[in-house]
Amino acid sequence: MFENKIVTDLTALFGAITGTLALVFQYYIYTKDRSRLRLIPSMAIVSSLTDNPIDRQKLIDFKLDVVNTGRRVAFVESVHIEVRQNWWRRFFSPKVKIGVFDGAESKRFVQINEGEKEHFSLNRWTGSFNVIASKMAKNEKVVVTLTTGEEVSKWFETVKPKT
Repeated sequence: MFENKIVTDLTALFGAITGTLALVFQYYIYTKDRSRLRLIPSMAIVSSLTDNPIDRQKLIDFKLDVVNTGRRVAFVESVHIEVRQNWWRRFFSPKVKIGVFDGAESKRFVQINEGEKEHFSLNRWTGSFNVIASKMAKNEKVVVTLTTGEEVSKWFETVKPKT
């Protein structure tokens, strides 16, 4: 009779320990499970599409591929380029933000499931965008804001139009 009580107590103790460890492990997995975004920005100079070669202009294309390498769905709220112009101006002047995508304005967010890639672009910059692009530093930053408030950013090499 006494031996059965020891076996019962040891089994209960073993169950309590393994149950607690399993609960802690599941909580750890839950907190580490999140969306992880990998940003692949690129910028290129292209010619405008006109039949007359004399009227062609050099325009800028900006492309951003956002890949979700995490294990949860990500909802993109906005994508913008932060232009700091020169390294010394970033301390004395406000940042210029060029909006590539703004879902908060239209209440339409982009959903990126795990393993999927979403493409954002700002094609054929003209006029004032070319002026801003000519004042960009060699490396600028693209920022992706999620609906959770998390910001993911990456520096990319810029190109400048010849004026």
